[in-house]
Amino acid sequence: MLATLRRHASSWLIKVAFGLIILSFLFFFGYTSLTKNSGSSGVGDAVALVNDEPIFRAQFEALFEAQRERFNKASSDDKNAGEFPKELESLLKKSLLNDMIRQKLLSQLAKNLNLTVSEKEVAEEITKMPVLVRDGRFDEIFYKEVFRPYYQRKYGADFEKELTDEIYRKKLQEKLDQESRVTEGEVKTAYDFENTRFSFQKIQTQERETADLLLRQWQVGGNLDPILKEKKLKIEEIPVTPFARLTQALPPFLPEEKMAEVAALTPAAPFVREPLGDEENGWFVFKLRKKETPSPKDFEAKKESLKKNLMERRSQDLLNLLLSEFEEKAQIKPLI
Repeated sequence: MLATLRRHASSWLIKVAFGLIILSFLFFFGYTSLTKNSGSSGVGDAVALVNDEPIFRAQFEALFEAQRERFNKASSDDKNAGEFPKELESLLKKSLLNDMIRQKLLSQLAKNLNLTVSEKEVAEEITKMPVLVRDGRFDEIFYKEVFRPYYQRKYGADFEKELTDEIYRKKLQEKLDQESRVTEGEVKTAYDFENTRFSFQKIQTQERETADLLLRQWQVGGNLDPILKEKKLKIEEIPVTPFARLTQALPPFLPEEKMAEVAALTPAAPFVREPLGDEENGWFVFKLRKKETPSPKDFEAKKESLKKNLMERRSQDLLNLLLSEFEEKAQIKPLI
């Protein structure tokens, strides 16, 4: 989830600063660096360029070595504890580089959306870092003379530039959160969609005329057996199924408005207005047999959790859309 970007930001600042880098197998959340205008490495020391912004080799290698060390410590076979499979090394390097490129794209996307980060905001983040606090106060000398040079040497990157980029990513997250707010009505609709259960009877035919005849007979309680026998058709039972998974039982080509019509059926009005389908895929006639609606009490108990999950899904979908469009226009050049 996008919220992970925000949750892990501060911990990454500290862990990366000391080389205690914890990197998941497939995810890389925010890394930080040091120094402003301190002579960071050039393109020759980069493993990739993202819209002409370098991803530094020293930083990439430090993160990879941290992952290798983590793998060795996690090894359950002491005999092979120091070994690192070549195929896994290649996979992890590719995954790590892709994730670092993604992080670079995220900060660039934030700038492209006209988000801004001031020097004051960067300074405030630095002074709040626990590792830079001595006796309850920010230790400026330690920051300038120890922390910044250490980070520059180890990662070949500019700490304050990296920190600025991380703040951009957090601001992007906040913007997406705002854009993804949901109402209680939307949460209730999503809850009902996931939890309302249906049971249907379904008849499929390739002939629209036959489908119309079956529907008319069914609606008035007529005998369907002669038509079914003549056309060699049968009534298929669709067992009780949540509507969210009903598309697996209903024709997958049905448009959204037709699926909504099926969802709106009730025991008092169990039939769709007309057969659903087309000449290519055939025609379908439905009759609702049972509809189970979720408990309002259960919804109230789960409402806040559902709201959070729905917002996060919307944020993720929005991010994927924005990032995909931005990435299509980006100039990405791997150098390894």
